[in-house]
Amino acid sequence: MSATTPTSVSHKPRWWARLTSLLHWMHRPTRRRDKPLPTPPAVPAHLLDDEVQLEGDGFGIMLGRRYVLAMHSTMKPEELMRHIHEHLVELSPDELAAFTKTTGSTTKLEPGDEFAITILGPWNGRVRVIEVTPTAFTFVTLRGHPEAGRIRFAVDDHKGVLRATVTSWARCRDAVVDMGYDKLGLGKGLQTTTWATFLERVAALVGARQIGDVDVSEQHLDDMQRESA
Repeated sequence: MSATTPTSVSHKPRWWARLTSLLHWMHRPTRRRDKPLPTPPAVPAHLLDDEVQLEGDGFGIMLGRRYVLAMHSTMKPEELMRHIHEHLVELSPDELAAFTKTTGSTTKLEPGDEFAITILGPWNGRVRVIEVTPTAFTFVTLRGHPEAGRIRFAVDDHKGVLRATVTSWARCRDAVVDMGYDKLGLGKGLQTTTWATFLERVAALVGARQIGDVDVSEQHLDDMQRESA
């Protein structure tokens, strides 16, 4: 009777997979956008206070970034967004950016809700929800976050294809963050890995089939504003 060859089992820790993913996305080309990004949603007056850290409060270039994942699914955009609301904390890779809701209901998302984010590296942050629609929601960064700006999560049906999108409009908080994020590229690689993983988890959550990889594009919004002036 012949012996059965044991199956090889990987004992690498979870952080190893995240590090490998980070290195992969850091070296992945980012497409330069030609089509301007839409204007970010305004912060309602009742949610605008001294804690809010808008793009004008930051340092360096104003960068617009968009991450898009197309998928095959019979699910409607509104239904997909409900799933994202219910599983938002689980969808973000906690080894890179762990979300904890500090203000608001644990079962739904509403304007004024706040999250604390434990970010890989020396900087953590907080965000506030400023917009919620059936197919989108938007965060604004709060004092202490490494970025100053807004980030929007949206889903839509594009010619029969379901798409999940993350769009950000932001500057770095200060010169120190700018050095690590933009000049050295470490923060940008971390951010790309976080949102690419988030979108891939969205597809997996609802059993949708991805169409290709997450598309990542960016543009220098200061340049776009000068060209349109």
